[in-house]
Amino acid sequence: MDAASVAPWQHVDHVVMNLPASAITFLDSFRGAFSRAHWVGPLPLVHTYCFQRSGQSAEAVIKEVEQHLGAAVDAAAMSIYQVRNVAPNKDMLCVSFRLPESAAFAADS
Repeated sequence: MDAASVAPWQHVDHVVMNLPASAITFLDSFRGAFSRAHWVGPLPLVHTYCFQRSGQSAEAVIKEVEQHLGAAVDAAAMSIYQVRNVAPNKDMLCVSFRLPESAAFAADS
């Protein structure tokens, strides 16, 4: 079976994690959640909402994402955008990235 023959309801394209206060901490749920024997096509895009405190760099946010995910994320294919300012020293961000194979198929290794 190839990706072209998979019906839309048989495949996950996007995962939205929209609890900015805690979504990053749930990224570890992706570790080993997929099996190469059953997965067809590209891995899903993950959209994780989070907060960024004043003075916290984008690199620190990426490091936190990778730490909870347990795998490196392709920085070139990652996007981070400011959703809105929620307090004088706090912004809400959306970090989007393709789920890395090293995390998704960790149980297959």
